[in-house]
Amino acid sequence: MEHVQTMYYQKIYQLCNIQDQDILNYLTKRNGSPLLAGKASKKEFFSRLDKLKQKAQFLFQPKSIYSIFNRSDLPARECFEEVKKVALVIVTLGKALPEEVNNLMVLGKYLDGVILDAIGSAGVEYLADIVDSEIHKLTKRSPFECSRRYSPGYCNWDLRDQELIFKLLPAHKIEVHLTSGYLMVPIKSISFAINIAENIRQSRWENRCIYCKTVQCSYRMK
Repeated sequence: MEHVQTMYYQKIYQLCNIQDQDILNYLTKRNGSPLLAGKASKKEFFSRLDKLKQKAQFLFQPKSIYSIFNRSDLPARECFEEVKKVALVIVTLGKALPEEVNNLMVLGKYLDGVILDAIGSAGVEYLADIVDSEIHKLTKRSPFECSRRYSPGYCNWDLRDQELIFKLLPAHKIEVHLTSGYLMVPIKSISFAINIAENIRQSRWENRCIYCKTVQCSYRMK
């Protein structure tokens, strides 16, 4: 597979298939009960959810930028040791949705703000899944296969390597920038890598959870 030039997508994705369960998972993870400790009845809650999902469609500004690099183009890292190529990716929903979440909070509409924030979290993960699938299709006719995606700050990949991704990808084209604390702005953005090689699924990195001694880890892969 030849080196793939940086691909830039803006406002071409349709994020209409975000599942309610994915949104509820974010609400449960961050706020306890998906009904927010009885602050809304079940009927009221799902009515709000449907309305806010419709609102989110007008706020989403889904964009991605990615490129596939040869291993020799990258610095030495444990996560890159057994690969031929690595896809580096940044996806974002843009700034409109986080700004609206802040507006709702300022107005005291906390329930709507929390739900819309969860919709954004589920939405950006859904966008990452779409781009992940695109990259898998690029390798389909090659002898290589793709790993599961992973991000700086997880496992043994240092969070500071956010700088590496932003150095190699022109993130300004999708209006994403990195803070001094390695956080992305807009907040509903994800950066990640996908390893590409023959038999990548048998690599030590792809099976790192087997060797990891950290038992209590919410990111552990089964």
